[in-house]
Amino acid sequence: MKSLCFFVSYIPLKRSWLQLRWWRNTGSFHEMDLPYIEELQKYFDKVIVITNVKPKNDKFEYLILPNRGYDFGFFYRAINQTDMSKYNFLGLINNSNILLKNKSLNSFFSWCKLNDSNFCGITDSFEKTHHIQSHFLIFKNNAINLLIEYFKDVEFEKFFLIKNKKKLRHAIINEVEIGLSQFMIRKGLKVASWFKADKINSKYNKSMQTNIHVFLWEELIKEGYPLMKKKIVQGEWENIIPNPWNKQIHL
Repeated sequence: MKSLCFFVSYIPLKRSWLQLRWWRNTGSFHEMDLPYIEELQKYFDKVIVITNVKPKNDKFEYLILPNRGYDFGFFYRAINQTDMSKYNFLGLINNSNILLKNKSLNSFFSWCKLNDSNFCGITDSFEKTHHIQSHFLIFKNNAINLLIEYFKDVEFEKFFLIKNKKKLRHAIINEVEIGLSQFMIRKGLKVASWFKADKINSKYNKSMQTNIHVFLWEELIKEGYPLMKKKIVQGEWENIIPNPWNKQIHL
């Protein structure tokens, strides 16, 4: 049996001036994800980049799909095109983060392999209700079949019919990102997270529902977290995150 990672490298066709400025300074659209992709290639037998814009080079295997249903829409269609019976370890990861310089995912995957949970992730959240955050999900063994079952159970293609982007985003978050964790729990699976939001928030005297990626972004890195949200790097969250000027220290 083998391991597979689907990595969504979605390129927004309508870009903010902050994104354009950042991309001009960092190279082509997919190049900025390359360190993250190359790091993931160390831990999976195959990494397939799902994207809506054809890369300028062939440094990685890719699948071109239009943006429908956000990240889970990409994952759903890619899984339907793949013989999943070959795999017992699956990663669903998106490019909302960058891999920090001189950081690796080795500690996470060492934890992941030893953890007895078949459905786990790199961070969780208690916003609304407990769930593994969808930017980095791992499925092992029977959890892969349960993921496929979940897509059928929720009738995922109904989301393709929602034209209003705001309604679609809320539906994906509530029914899919949060719903998936709750589905796995109902099926008797233990869910686990490498960085636990309740413990991190408690340590820094925040409420359990606090978004650790926003309000404790720097504390996370100091705790050993190897990623940073692109919206922090690009300056889109300058007005809401604490100590935005410190980001350059960690890049």
